Amino acid sequence: MRLSLLLLLVVWSAAPAFTQATLSGIAINEILADPNSSTNNFDTDGDGTAETNDEFVELYNTTGSPVDISGWQIYDDNDLAHTFAMGTVLAANGYIAVVADWDPGTPPTGIVAASEGSLGFGNGGDSVHLYNPSTDTYIVARYNGDTDTPGDLTGSTNGGDDDFGSDTDGQSIQRTPDGSTSFASAVPTPAAANGGGVVTTTVRFAASTGSAGEGDGTTTLTVSISNPDASAATSVEVALTSGDATDLASYMTQTVTFPANSSDDETVTVTITDDMDVEGSELFTFTLQNVSGGMSAALGSPSSFDLTILDNDAATGGFDVVINEILADPNSSTNNFDTDGDGTAETNDEFVELYNNGSSAVDISSWEIYDGGSFGHAFTAGTVLNPGDFIVVVGDWDPGTPPAGVVEASDGSLNFTNGGDSVFLYNPSSGEYIVARYNGNTAAFPGPAATLVGETDFGSDTDGQSLQRAPDGSATIVSATPNPGGVNVPVELVAFDVTLDGTVARLAWATASETNNAGFEVQVRGSQDAAFGVLGFVEGRGTTTEAQTYAFRTDALPPGTYTFRLKQLDFDGAFEYSPEVETTVTLTEAFALSDTYPNPFTGVTRLSLSVQQPQAVVVTVYDALGRTVATLHDGPMTPEAPAAMTLDGRTLASGLYVVRVVGETFATTRRVTLVR
Repeated sequence: MRLSLLLLLVVWSAAPAFTQATLSGIAINEILADPNSSTNNFDTDGDGTAETNDEFVELYNTTGSPVDISGWQIYDDNDLAHTFAMGTVLAANGYIAVVADWDPGTPPTGIVAASEGSLGFGNGGDSVHLYNPSTDTYIVARYNGDTDTPGDLTGSTNGGDDDFGSDTDGQSIQRTPDGSTSFASAVPTPAAANGGGVVTTTVRFAASTGSAGEGDGTTTLTVSISNPDASAATSVEVALTSGDATDLASYMTQTVTFPANSSDDETVTVTITDDMDVEGSELFTFTLQNVSGGMSAALGSPSSFDLTILDNDAATGGFDVVINEILADPNSSTNNFDTDGDGTAETNDEFVELYNNGSSAVDISSWEIYDGGSFGHAFTAGTVLNPGDFIVVVGDWDPGTPPAGVVEASDGSLNFTNGGDSVFLYNPSSGEYIVARYNGNTAAFPGPAATLVGETDFGSDTDGQSLQRAPDGSATIVSATPNPGGVNVPVELVAFDVTLDGTVARLAWATASETNNAGFEVQVRGSQDAAFGVLGFVEGRGTTTEAQTYAFRTDALPPGTYTFRLKQLDFDGAFEYSPEVETTVTLTEAFALSDTYPNPFTGVTRLSLSVQQPQAVVVTVYDALGRTVATLHDGPMTPEAPAAMTLDGRTLASGLYVVRVVGETFATTRRVTLVR
């Protein structure tokens, strides 16, 4: 009993300081005149049908003392609708709702069925009167401009007149907060607190990610709407916020318009440019912006959509095998790279790397490599390059034998020219070749008569660094630390770690060089999360050969284990993920209880609880009248095992609920509102 009394104190919170029209402190607080429409419905009695019988009016006691309303009456603008039974007392800061009819069964505590069998509220407009016969005084709440007063009350004293404004079908007009002079059209909350479920029109993408092939021609983005306005259209812009628009036929921001009273999805058609570039998969981010119209329209989630375009181009010129990396000058005064590890960076350390960018193994037996003036290497019989694999040809390997994936040039050297050269890959069986040129070289193929099928400009080299596709097989060429036989990336991440400052995680990372780096999306996954979520974004330094450092600070984190990673994004939409780092947040207080999410909710809501010490914990849910409706947890808990709890409201009535948590060392509550 002591627990119930405590909960009632939590539910019946202090009254607002001011109301416009009250009768002995009682205000007409909420009116549902039209429960049924084509877009919004509210089934007050839960019989499965939103209908006239679901009309209701709610009274609210704005005072801190109980008020006896026995014999008080409710009228619309013509007729008597209800007389309160003897012994009806409205608790301090409490509610009572009168519903037109409750069928089947008996209404719950706090709700009564109209004694006259109906309320008769007019959809086009009406006036709701609360009358106290003992004082011959009434107050009135009017909506949609109605000005009538029933004949029975002619000559009675009008104690106050409120204009509730215009109603929205399927929604109630309610004081927000309870007892105030502010009115809103919102999700009905009979016999429960107002203000937690105001309805707005929301627009969102139907999904957060998708993909299409470069050769598909077009792809479609789908935008959805919730709670459309019955009379006003809703518009939103779909903008490309990340990725190269030229790869999407120079995409420009498009406007999507939902007609009034329409819940149908709308679509945006995106045209895909089918080029001949080897780009790998490219990421494009579309974002919803500038939403307008509807019922105070707002953006829902997801408001961004990541589109991945899958490249349909094989290696340059139709070859599945590409020239992927070239080291032309291993030695300089500032940068050196000793490919064979003999202690000296020299001409013999020159190398060219090939990469299979296709989906099938390629036999490159007898294929040949040339520079701009001479033959350099012929691959031996049985040389097969599997999808995603590399092979490196180095000028010479001394001493010893090169490791797997590396071969010595069969002609004893590669002879790449520091000032500029062209590297040719020739397939004798097809009579075709491709070429990669650097430093502006335009040399002709020095081998036998053959057909040029692909040419790539690798740009200008930096002494001691290689020119490389980053990522592998792509059209993006960078100058970076040589990486023979390894995965090339546009950003060299050399450090990434996480430390804790109390319950705040501090992330720090560093790069050795960057090319085309738009920045880093910071992502996190909790121990109970199925996928990574986005915490924020840190801008990159574009293109630089100098070392860079970065930092990111999270908000306070609840107890648990967290895994962090970086999603490095290029300006052209390409991306790579970093290695993952992990940390564990422990409690500094007796417990940590998350907010319920979502709140308000329509079906289910969730919350989590952690404890500092092992103990027995009971988590109970009460309705607005202090009745137990659910037990979410009843048993032992340990610090190592947070409790994730779900409140299923699909069988509960709309209204305010209190989640009460009682442990051996603590007790606390959370309030949550269920709306339909």
